[in-house]
Amino acid sequence: MGRLRSSAGLGVSMSFIQELKRRSVIRVGAAYLAVAWLLIQFIDTLQGMLRLPDWVGPFSLIALAVGFPITLFLAWAYELTPEGIRSAEDVEAEQPVARFGGRKIDFVIIGALSMVIVLLILKDSLLPPAPPDDVGIPTVQKYTQLTSSHIAFPPFESPYPLIADNSRLYFNDFDSAVMRVRELAQAGGEAVPFDMRWDKPGASVRPTTMTPDKSGVVMTSVHLFQRDPQLELWSFPVVGGAPRKLGEGLNAVFSRDGGLIAYVEAEPETRLILANADMTEKRELLTVTGHIYWIDFSPDGKRLRYGVWDNHRVIWEVSVDGKNAHPILPEWQSIEHCCGSWTPDGEYYVFQAEHDNRVQLWAIRESGGSISEPVQITSAALDFRRPTIAPDGKSIFAIGWQLRGDVVRFDSDVGQFTPFREFEGISAEWFSYSRDGQKVAYISYPERDIWRSNSDGTDRAQLTFDSMGILGVTMSPDGHTIAFIGVLPDKSHQIYIVPYSGGTPEPMTPENSREHSPAWSPDSSKIAFTRPGSDKIVLYDVDSGSISEMPGSEGLYYPDWSPDGRYIAAWTPDNAVMALDVHTGQRIELLGPDVQIQVFHWANDSEHIFFVDQLEMGREGAVHRLNIADKSTEKIASLGTVRGAVGLYGVWIGIDPGGAPIMLRDVSIHNIYELDWLR
Repeated sequence: MGRLRSSAGLGVSMSFIQELKRRSVIRVGAAYLAVAWLLIQFIDTLQGMLRLPDWVGPFSLIALAVGFPITLFLAWAYELTPEGIRSAEDVEAEQPVARFGGRKIDFVIIGALSMVIVLLILKDSLLPPAPPDDVGIPTVQKYTQLTSSHIAFPPFESPYPLIADNSRLYFNDFDSAVMRVRELAQAGGEAVPFDMRWDKPGASVRPTTMTPDKSGVVMTSVHLFQRDPQLELWSFPVVGGAPRKLGEGLNAVFSRDGGLIAYVEAEPETRLILANADMTEKRELLTVTGHIYWIDFSPDGKRLRYGVWDNHRVIWEVSVDGKNAHPILPEWQSIEHCCGSWTPDGEYYVFQAEHDNRVQLWAIRESGGSISEPVQITSAALDFRRPTIAPDGKSIFAIGWQLRGDVVRFDSDVGQFTPFREFEGISAEWFSYSRDGQKVAYISYPERDIWRSNSDGTDRAQLTFDSMGILGVTMSPDGHTIAFIGVLPDKSHQIYIVPYSGGTPEPMTPENSREHSPAWSPDSSKIAFTRPGSDKIVLYDVDSGSISEMPGSEGLYYPDWSPDGRYIAAWTPDNAVMALDVHTGQRIELLGPDVQIQVFHWANDSEHIFFVDQLEMGREGAVHRLNIADKSTEKIASLGTVRGAVGLYGVWIGIDPGGAPIMLRDVSIHNIYELDWLR
């Protein structure tokens, strides 16, 4: 019986296999697998050539896998006959129908296998050459310091570049809040002032690029402390002579052949513009939210790369026809990176990126439209920023720095700034005290974290950490709460509140609306601030969470409440400082727009304000005190030769509870380096 069952079972199995063959199911399965493999190879090839999304390959594989059993079922259920497709049940079992359809399937299998062989042979030539993973990895082999004197580079979010011609470098030096242009021989030595012959008071210029023939340095002219500055592009001859205005705009760069210019127009929104070299026939390529800076043409002139800063810095690319705008490193959206330059041959693109609170230089290798994974090329005790490729491509010029400051306080007895004993050894700015002077909050420099302590420096505690960028801080008069401007990744800056004792910072309002300039009322019950979309000072009620606009505050920005609660001092669009009487609505002009102050603070008596005149900052800079009643001013502290550290908004100067000016003295290391790299 066992043998009979075995024989019967074997017969059934053989009969089933014969039926599979008769219905061409086996042939169809083989053909499907051959064609599927061919399609997978074809998609893999296209993915490398066209830089298709990473999900295309896995999705195709899943779709083909799902289609395999469906195809086998259809092959079993239907037959291909000379009369067309028919149900297998309608075909007589003894009819060798598979002979007709099977021959066609054989041809499909042979053709698919032939194409597979051809594809295997030609695949390497069809794909763009991928940058090797383990050979030719670029790295900096030698660091040569070029500057021999202390240089202070402005560490603003929209960085100022180094500009190189064939023999010299041009850059901005931020000398105690006065922006100066200097030049330096590429062989190194002393940086000297650039001969600008510039006669526009109050306007600052920053180099952005060289003219195509290297005869001039193109600079952006901007008034640093105007609310709506006029932005112009000027060409300054390198051998001296009067500058020539090119047009309206900023952050310009020429194509390698000199035929085109790309630049930014910032009003009423930020636009990337492409035009002829003489700035005629301009056309808008794109519009962004935030700022566009550090633009570079690809060596072939077909693409532009540019930095976008909207609370977070990333590098984007767009074709010169305005199409295909995209971040070059989509997987790096949470990593700050910017300020890149192509090598002259287009083989490498070098940029800066921040990892673990360190900024170093990175490079990607490019070939046939594909780019390699970024490779870190510098590794040193200093941070390296703002890379500029030498014209011959053999070296990189970059700024190496290590930011650090010492808090100092003006001692009226000796007439100079001396170490702030309570905070000696602490690098910090933006000190904000409680009304009784017993508590203080401040921002660490350059980490930009909020700390609080007693005013004698004891009981220090950190309140915010690396995940949040800090743009300003203010202590409530009662010393219980701290308000600050914070920035989280992929969000606009807004005002947050955190208890003095610590805890999780909470947004003041649910809107992500670019709020700034918080100022506490004397009783700590309200916060005055400004935000886009409103031309008035906005009030937040701490207890109820309600929002209202302050009557009579039209056209006032960046408020600061007087200690007695009577006035709110604020800037006007033309950079004057007004005092608004919160009870009567009357306005008093405290400082006219011609003064160009950088910062002001109320005195504890509410009868004076302290201010620093921007036009006097630098070697002859001073802190003044203004009497609100008679508008008289007196100089109370001279900065002398103290170099202020360039922080969040330039050089910060505050006032301690006793009325003494305090500031952060710069003891940073700033130097220009030439980096020899192995490619």
